[in-house]
Amino acid sequence: MRVLLTTPPGFSGFNASLTLAEGLRVAGHEVAYATAPSFAGNIVDAGYLAFAAGPDYDLSVPESIPGIHEADRKSTRLNS
Repeated sequence: MRVLLTTPPGFSGFNASLTLAEGLRVAGHEVAYATAPSFAGNIVDAGYLAFAAGPDYDLSVPESIPGIHEADRKSTRLNS
């Protein structure tokens, strides 16, 4: 069976999925990941196939996360 896992571009989400990914691999399944383009190389370095998908952002840089500023502006307007 082919299994596609998804992870946001950051090690906390990716590392949390590695036990599942390795268990699937040991059971004979083909495991791949979908993630932001800038994080795909880290997944390949860990030995998994990676597909670039979705917006590209870095969780360690809040300004790069899509939609975060829109939510802040809405919150500010509601509290005014």
